Parts: sequence; structure tokens; C-alpha cells
Amino acid sequence: MNISVIIKSRLPDLTAITAIQTLTNIMGYKEVLNRLESSVLFEIATDETEEKAVALIGDAIEKTTLFCNPNKETAVILNRNRDLSKVFSVSRGTGLVARVSDLEGVEDLAPILWRQWGYREIKSVIKYPIWFIELNLNDREKAIQLAEEILITESRENGLLINPHYQRAEIISVFSA
Repeated sequence: MNISVIIKSRLPDLTAITAIQTLTNIMGYKEVLNRLESSVLFEIATDETEEKAVALIGDAIEKTTLFCNPNKETAVILNRNRDLSKVFSVSRGTGLVARVSDLEGVEDLAPILWRQWGYREIKSVIKYPIWFIELNLNDREKAIQLAEEILITESRENGLLINPHYQRAEIISVFSA
């Protein structure tokens, strides 16, 4: 069973605030970019049933420091349907969630849970930065194209959020208001 966990900050997201100011004030996306948020996505695999997996992961989030600091962050556990529109609300237009990964691969964090806290039922834990982008566009294809343009740094004037020399971005969810 694969379960996703989104970690959202309770504090102002200074990275996203700086990025949206640059994108709207300098790079010309003021008319189309409504909102930008950075979060963390954990993709967790276990052999348990969905109900047991959600309980196990909830327990691990509560009892360990691997996933989040409860004073500064909130954790949202998503079942196998992984409906990200429940986590990121769209006021108008189209919302997109992009998962960022390094080209050289990702590190499995499950051994940390095994050694330090004894959660052997959890088989793998992969951590990804994610970006939520809300665009003032109703056309899904145009929204995806513009989100990719905003995400991938091509030059000083085009793209800002990921470096294509060592990262890649994948749009994992698109939803409308």
C-alpha cells in the first residue's frame, strides 16, 4: 500500500513569497500567477492494508521527528486516491502540484525509521519538495504549459523554481476551482 503525506508549513513560506514577488514583479507573471506554495511530499510504502497503513503512518508522524515539527508544520495523510485538491484549495482558475526530484535519484529514508524508532512495517519513505501553483487560467493544457515555464529555469528571464541541470519537475495533479 502506498500512502502520501503532505507537510505544510504553519509559518509564512519565505521561499514562496520571494519567488512569487520575483515572478510577478520582475518576470511578468502578475496577471496569471495567483498563488505559489512550497511543501514537502512523502511517498511511503508498506505491506499493510490501507486502514492499518494510515494508522501506522499517523503514529510515525506523531512519535518521530522525521516527518515534521508539529509546532511549525501540519501533516496531511492522503490515501491511495491522493486527491491533492483537498490539501491545496483553488480560489479561481487552475491549481497544479509539481513534484521536484534530483536527476541523480532519491534517498530512501525508511532505514532511519527502522534504526531509530523500530518502524519495520514501513518499507520505503521517499521525500520530495513540491510546488503548488495557482494560475488564473481555465484551460488545463495552457495552465500545464505555463506552470512548466514558471518551474524550469531556462534563462534569467524564463523560469525560476528548479534547476534543470540537476533537477526535474513532474506535474502530479491538476484541478480547477
